[in-house]
Amino acid sequence: SSTVNISGISAFVNNYVSSTNNADCGGAIAAESGSALNINSTADANNTKYTQTTFSGNYASSLKDGAGGGAIGLMKDNGSLTVTAKITGVYFTGNYAYTEAGADSSTGSDEDIHNRAVGGAIWASKNILTVTNCSFGSSSLTNDGNYTYAKNGGEGSFGGAIFGGNGAKKTISVTGFANNYTESSGTDSSAGGAIYIKKTASATISNSTFTDNGYNSSVPVTSATGFGGAIVAEGKPTAATTALTSSLTVTGSTFTGNEADIYGGAIAANQYATVTISGSTFTDNSSGVYGGAIALLYKSYDYAPKVTGSTSISSTSFSGNVAVSEGGAIYIASGAGPVLISGTSSTSAGVTSYTTAFTYNYTNSTATDKGLGGAIYNAGTLTIKGASKFLGDGSSSSSASASTLNGGAIYNAGTTNISGANFILNKATTDGGAVYSSGSLTISGT
Repeated sequence: SSTVNISGISAFVNNYVSSTNNADCGGAIAAESGSALNINSTADANNTKYTQTTFSGNYASSLKDGAGGGAIGLMKDNGSLTVTAKITGVYFTGNYAYTEAGADSSTGSDEDIHNRAVGGAIWASKNILTVTNCSFGSSSLTNDGNYTYAKNGGEGSFGGAIFGGNGAKKTISVTGFANNYTESSGTDSSAGGAIYIKKTASATISNSTFTDNGYNSSVPVTSATGFGGAIVAEGKPTAATTALTSSLTVTGSTFTGNEADIYGGAIAANQYATVTISGSTFTDNSSGVYGGAIALLYKSYDYAPKVTGSTSISSTSFSGNVAVSEGGAIYIASGAGPVLISGTSSTSAGVTSYTTAFTYNYTNSTATDKGLGGAIYNAGTLTIKGASKFLGDGSSSSSASASTLNGGAIYNAGTTNISGANFILNKATTDGGAVYSSGSLTISGT
């Protein structure tokens, strides 16, 4: 074991690890199990890179196996030892993890990294990571983010900025993520444009910003982030009766302009993930198919134990989010964990304000059987309680025509219970300007 302390203003630029046959991690720094890594750099009031410790253009690559942690790799062993890392006031830009391994590669390595590109800036598996007042890419520089790239597909590309594997515990506060993405030229997954957590990993995120993650128009991308333009949380079953549940908690954070090819422009999570979101905003996020802001999914595995995940969303607003097919703001798949959305209201000078609101979210599809649920598409179990508002959903603005086919605010194909919600000026082109239901629906007052 060892302790590494870095303070003041330092620069780690264009360092790398590269191998033909083996897995590689930590382009600039690799910390072994049982060690401690402390990086402390005081940012100025604008959190700019010029006064911070900077990791720029570092990478980890492998031609026949996986690679992780383009800037920093927090390694693990098979025992109980972990790395404890505290990173404060650091700027990560243009770091990446890269693999050319194909899906049929027989080279053996750690499960998190085998034939994968993970953690463009940081790979933290089975380790404790605390990130405070850092920047991963810049919202003012479009080619400034971190990324992962699986050139030949391999087993996928995950966590453009940070990857947390089984047992990792991440605490992230007052940190910005911008223009991070994942890319895969094969058919396997490309997920978690900024952050990916799996199995029993947990992430607690507060007072942070996620901007334009999931796709970078300034670079040639064969397949942009497919799942979770900003964040993916994926639990996983290990046997017929047991599952490893990942945990994602988000408070006081903003998600703006994030994008996914298929599921969850900002966040995607499966049925074995527990997601809690409060006091946050989702604005102008988009998905090529399902869930412009959030997609809550059912994923098929060899085992199918009881669903252990659930989602709770409170005092959170959704505005201008769009999905091409279903769920302009939120998509809930059949088999996903139960979802609870709650809010409160207050009235001052005759004007009522809502802590949870869906405003001008929409779906936009020319297919006759798609374009469902301008704000929410539910095929699972959804409860909406307390005061909430759905305003103008099904269209992009008050002056725009409806673009959602059925269910301007909500399309219900599962079980939905609503109490205390207000539906105002929502639109659909065919049926259900506010709500369309082909499942079980109950609506009541407060």
